[in-house]
Amino acid sequence: MSAEPNYDELCTKLFKTFKGLGTDEKTITSVLATLTNEQIVRKLIPRYQTQQSKNFVQHLQSELSGNMKNLLSLVCTARYETWARALDQQTTNKRQPHTITRFIALIDHQDRFRILQQYQAIFNTPIDNLLSKIKDVEIQTYAKAVLLNEYEVTDDGINQFCQDCKGSITSQQLFEFLACCDTKSWPKFTLKFKQVTSEDFTTWTAKNFQNQLQIINIHAKALENPVTIISELLYYSMKGAGTDDDTLQQTTAIFRDYHWKDLPIVYKQFGDITKDFKSDLTGKYEECVLRLWGCVWF
Repeated sequence: MSAEPNYDELCTKLFKTFKGLGTDEKTITSVLATLTNEQIVRKLIPRYQTQQSKNFVQHLQSELSGNMKNLLSLVCTARYETWARALDQQTTNKRQPHTITRFIALIDHQDRFRILQQYQAIFNTPIDNLLSKIKDVEIQTYAKAVLLNEYEVTDDGINQFCQDCKGSITSQQLFEFLACCDTKSWPKFTLKFKQVTSEDFTTWTAKNFQNQLQIINIHAKALENPVTIISELLYYSMKGAGTDDDTLQQTTAIFRDYHWKDLPIVYKQFGDITKDFKSDLTGKYEECVLRLWGCVWF
């Protein structure tokens, strides 16, 4: 993805896939899989409009159906719009209530403002509307801490929080501190925590925050390696009876173009991701997901 693609050639190639009987979904997928979400939204789609006098997404949707239509439409949608819609839709996920926790845990300081901005633009309402839809009190408290946070933790902040943990703190205080951390500050914190409290952070949270432990562990894993949480999103979307296509498609559209190289390795905690995709999905939809995640090339 390093060299700038020839968008005129790609647009011509895509237009040809829609001509004649049937649609060449394999070529469409292959072209989109070589581009980042930003390249698709900012370069490919405008160029297609100029070259073919057609809206590419509308053209795509008129030719496809079912899961292929839904997935490739999301791939052609701006990442933060998809992320904002995913958060809203996941408030009603009863099969895996912590799916929304995982989508929230992956939000970093740069993502947060753009997601809030998109949510308000899409739903014409502030993020408080999303928070009110989350029925689990602990997840709601966590979501509020992450989505409304405006701060990044400092070394002094780490030290002060560790000192506070020698006494008694609430889950809200813990969530608010976690929301301020990032992948760079997290190792500093866990080391300092052990120095100050003489306890491992994981052991301490298991002892003091049993009701919130799953949320804390998800957030901690996201700080240690975000691909771990992406792996969980994909795994749990395929686990059990039937596929949670919404979660699978949202995860693929949001994260596939900048985490795909690490995914097969990290996913090994659950098994072989290629085998799982093949055993759970079928036909052109299976091929599309495999190609978008770089599991196969064609």
